[in-house]
Amino acid sequence: MRSAQRAAFAAGLLPHAQRLGGADAADSTTRGALRRGWMAVKAALSGASDRAMITEAEHSEALALAAYEHALDVMLPPTARDVVERQWAEICLAHDRVQGLLSQ
Repeated sequence: MRSAQRAAFAAGLLPHAQRLGGADAADSTTRGALRRGWMAVKAALSGASDRAMITEAEHSEALALAAYEHALDVMLPPTARDVVERQWAEICLAHDRVQGLLSQ
């Protein structure tokens, strides 16, 4: 579910990034796929606990938040800023939910 949301986020950002001279879709998609693949292998080999997986999810959400906050610190065209701000708000909610799971 989150992966589908993040794929939609990436698709929504891609035209703005390309207009601003950013990387193409394959760059971040490949990195994300490699990270997800590594995490799947690591979990399978280590028998990762639920807590370890939630900790990794929290780490990933924190990285996403940092990237969005960096983007919001730079000058963006209004249409791109609107998209980034909406997506940032959704990621904040997801991060808060994952942090809540860790505090249980």
